[in-house]
Amino acid sequence: MDDLFVLDTNTGYEKQLHSIGRRMLLEYDLVIGDKHYDMLEVEAYLNAPGHPDPFVHAHPFQKRSGYWFFHRAGMSSTLRNGSRKGVDITVGKAINNSTGGLLIRAVEDKETGRVIEGPSLLVDEILLGLGGLKTADLADEHWDCWTQENRLYLKKKATPYSQPVHQSCRVGLRLSHHNLTTRLQYVGRPYRYVMKPWLLKKGRVWTLFGLMEEKLTIEEMVRLTLMKKTLMPKYKSEYDIGQKDAIKTIKQCVWGGKDIVAGNALWKTRVMSAVRWWERQAEIGNIIEIEKK
Repeated sequence: MDDLFVLDTNTGYEKQLHSIGRRMLLEYDLVIGDKHYDMLEVEAYLNAPGHPDPFVHAHPFQKRSGYWFFHRAGMSSTLRNGSRKGVDITVGKAINNSTGGLLIRAVEDKETGRVIEGPSLLVDEILLGLGGLKTADLADEHWDCWTQENRLYLKKKATPYSQPVHQSCRVGLRLSHHNLTTRLQYVGRPYRYVMKPWLLKKGRVWTLFGLMEEKLTIEEMVRLTLMKKTLMPKYKSEYDIGQKDAIKTIKQCVWGGKDIVAGNALWKTRVMSAVRWWERQAEIGNIIEIEKK
């Protein structure tokens, strides 16, 4: 078995998660039944000592590495249905009570070029590829992600890809919560890894945000996202407002009924820019407690 998902507790988790995310996209195929897929988009989640990511499911089944984890309802064994389905490959470890996984968000059929985008639709693709299973059929399965007999596994590419992998914040996370400081520390982490971003429609605003943080030119951002060039100044303006009025923006987000997931793409850009400003202050030891006033 490959040790890709085994984390070293003696080195920085962020660097390791970046490595895993990149390697999944560049070095491995996802195999479902007889079909091979390129993974285009994955997100990393880890709650561990020294890395208290509050957005992790923290299910007991995630306290191990290299296993498929189909999303459950709370801490139960019941699998989620409908649009809330999803599947991770676990990166946890029982010995230090850590939980987490790499969520696969988008794949491309290597034979047809068809893109399956969104965690729920990917689970549908898995169920179909495994012979028309129902979600409930997976409830008692505990498969590692390397065994070919499971017919759902990762396989090393004959030749690794060398194309760029872009990073951004993760999709669909909320900031409003009683533990605001911890959320501010993790909501903007660049734990989303994307290859061939022009193929992806969902989460495009975060892809663009990540490219802005990379300081790419307008022409490069348009080429990679297929967004209109005329929109770029609007996004840059919102980014600048977030940097200038960070505290005000975060307060509006948390207590003004305008959480990240509720706003449009321009508002999301402003809020995440404010979050990144807050993070950079925290990195130099200036952790700003934001209070409702």
